[in-house]
Amino acid sequence: MVDGNKHTMITGVDCNNSAAQPSAMPPESGDLTTRINVHDDSASITLALSDEKPPNVDGFAISLKAGSGQYQLPFQAPQSLTQVQATKDDKGYTVTGTGQATTPGQRGTRQVTFGIHVTCP
Repeated sequence: MVDGNKHTMITGVDCNNSAAQPSAMPPESGDLTTRINVHDDSASITLALSDEKPPNVDGFAISLKAGSGQYQLPFQAPQSLTQVQATKDDKGYTVTGTGQATTPGQRGTRQVTFGIHVTCP
């Protein structure tokens, strides 16, 4: 869901774990980073999540076609600990927050809310 626009993806989810890179841009926290990628014809999601409890969102990107417009949140790091939050339940993650996006009918960027639930295989 982006800015109130819901979309369900029935497609493969790509989840990869690797050692966290504190020197990456944006920096990765914890010991292990889970990188999640999923996309279909109308939406794409990229997440970088730490192994901390609860998981820290180190970076995120979202694109969603909604009606005749498209929301684009380019890959960005959260600006505060409360801007984007994640929970983990077994292999499932729920990520909610706000980010800067280009939106249909708007010039420049504005803050939008989003919510994502994804399950890794």
